[in-house]
Amino acid sequence: MSIQSKQIRLAYLILAHENPGQLKRLVSTLSTRDTAFFIHIDRKTDIKTFDILTGPENVELIQDRHYVNWGGFSLVEATLTLLQKAFSDPRKFDRFLLLSGADYPVKSNCYIKQFFLGNHHEYISLAPMPILRENENKALERLEKIHIEALFHPQSKPLTVFHNLATYYVNIALDLLYKRNYQKKLKGIKPYAGHQWWAFSREAVSYIFDFLEKNVSYLSFFKYCKVPDEIFFHTIIANSKYVKQTAPSLTYVDWRGLNYHPEIISQDHFLTIKQHGNLFDDAVYGKGEFLFVRKIDPENKELLDRIDRELRRV
Repeated sequence: MSIQSKQIRLAYLILAHENPGQLKRLVSTLSTRDTAFFIHIDRKTDIKTFDILTGPENVELIQDRHYVNWGGFSLVEATLTLLQKAFSDPRKFDRFLLLSGADYPVKSNCYIKQFFLGNHHEYISLAPMPILRENENKALERLEKIHIEALFHPQSKPLTVFHNLATYYVNIALDLLYKRNYQKKLKGIKPYAGHQWWAFSREAVSYIFDFLEKNVSYLSFFKYCKVPDEIFFHTIIANSKYVKQTAPSLTYVDWRGLNYHPEIISQDHFLTIKQHGNLFDDAVYGKGEFLFVRKIDPENKELLDRIDRELRRV
């Protein structure tokens, strides 16, 4: 079978917690007969607000939901739940792409499909830790310090305020009292870090699950790391044969904003992509091509329409 005639099945794994209308547009935009969507909605969110996504056979809202907190292991847990669900699906997907509900493609579905045909790269931005530069601080203390994500799951606003304060002071105390020997805990595995979003082949995903089955302590170690979603998968891939096939993430994020928060994608970003193409060159992660951008303002429908017309050409 020629590359041109071969079908490639894509599984989109989406982490979301708000803006169901925006998520519906993302899913509708990417939907084809060879794609499926596995969506995790933060357990703190009322799932009924996402009923507008139910109906299509290629869309599944995951029932095994996690309370997701920024910087906590719950993000890794939610991602693994999505990945396991998609990987075990009888449709046998060829590629698994991790997105957020605030992403949007800058290329057509036809382009995305052709991009992956005959392509053996594993798309994940990664580099050895520590990574220290302006607006990026992936220090080794993420591994050395114990980070408690949540003491419990508060069900009211007053309890949330109390919980956040209590957790904050517990983590400060742990910082002062304890330092982990991450090298011993990781058993010689060299830590790598990078951006959260990735696109893996079926073979790489199979390797990840096999690694986790054989290295149970790896999971327990990262459960108490801060922002492990930027280290967990990166370290597994970077210490495997797949590291030779890695290329930077396919999701463009502008990290020039303040306080380590990504910039909202604007008309200026759009014009830059239109004039110079969907290529980037990062001093740490290297050169690459991106197929998606984040974060998109859900109210900026004019920008989304321009992306569809002028970048995706649909």
